Amino acid sequence: MARKRRPKGQGTIHRDATGRYHVYVYVGGRRLHRVLRTKEEAEAVRRQLVSRRMRAAYVSNPHQRLADYLEAWLGELEKTAARNTWENYRSTCRRHIIPYLGRRRLIELEPADVAELLAVLQEHEGVQVAKYTATVLRVALKRAISLGLLPNTEDDAVTRALRGWRWRRKASSTAGRPLEPAEFARLLAATEDARLRAAWLLGGVVGLRLGELLGLEWNDVDLEAGQLTVRRQRGDAGRTFPPKTASSEQPIPLPGSVLEALRAWRRLQAEERLAAGPAWEGGDYVLTASTGRPMSADALRKAFRHCLAQAGLEPRRFHDLRHGAATWLVTHGVPPNVAAKMLRHANPTVTLRVYAAHAPEAQVRAAADALDGLVRGESNK
Repeated sequence: MARKRRPKGQGTIHRDATGRYHVYVYVGGRRLHRVLRTKEEAEAVRRQLVSRRMRAAYVSNPHQRLADYLEAWLGELEKTAARNTWENYRSTCRRHIIPYLGRRRLIELEPADVAELLAVLQEHEGVQVAKYTATVLRVALKRAISLGLLPNTEDDAVTRALRGWRWRRKASSTAGRPLEPAEFARLLAATEDARLRAAWLLGGVVGLRLGELLGLEWNDVDLEAGQLTVRRQRGDAGRTFPPKTASSEQPIPLPGSVLEALRAWRRLQAEERLAAGPAWEGGDYVLTASTGRPMSADALRKAFRHCLAQAGLEPRRFHDLRHGAATWLVTHGVPPNVAAKMLRHANPTVTLRVYAAHAPEAQVRAAADALDGLVRGESNK
């Protein structure tokens, strides 16, 4: 079995022929070397040297601002965190935390500053964005405490800011509300672009996640067999990473409407490629702009919002397309284990939560009648 390598920047430990342990860690551009008698001593020294290296990377001056600290923290996190997690953290820091609090000195960050940020986000972006931002900032500050950049107090600024905080939803919030079948039909009718029709069908009928849709290539799609395979995701920064779960890589059957939309879009994409000539930017992605450049997450979200408005529908998250697919499976009586396989849920309890929220009234009544019959039968024995 191959030995698991440490993440980049965490140093190495090597045992020589005499049984002594050698520790190597780069600090400030210099390769530090220590020799220890036991593995436990070597591991302890390795951690000390890595901590020293990280302090050197973080503390460039005694008045470090929050923005500088967060960028250094993201650089460290990129080496150890899952790609999707890192991209979400980076996006949250750069979109919400740094623009509002970035100029604050790290050591002077107060709970009142955090509370003000969360109030603004809750009002203008929604409670889910505010909650996630609080989570990211809390993780970052806990790391600063562990590095000795902040006092080792019982609570960080985020925890103190949230003490007694009451989350509230915007009156117009639409988070987590899937499209009804009639609404989805209106969305398709209002979408003239063939590439976008294919995208909405892959999200709303097949249930692809946004990253899976952006990472889909034509060699993942078998139009003859009528199926596709999710082999990668693509994030906001254009980087690819593995699917969310192992079950995501199972072949997915494609309904006829989706196959028709994909064939129509592939013909149009071929025409765009010929028209672009040498300017075509290459690649084999399914969703591309007219120049061949892969579509970004922001561009697809913007197009989704525009098409919803064109159809006269309220704003939705792109992920609500997938939630709609799950809800439609439930309301049409598809067994939970089959729905879980189609949606590629790693844990069937996720699918069961959808069933609990959207089980048809007729099914609930039938279940109640069945239990009633069972009780009556037992009492008559």
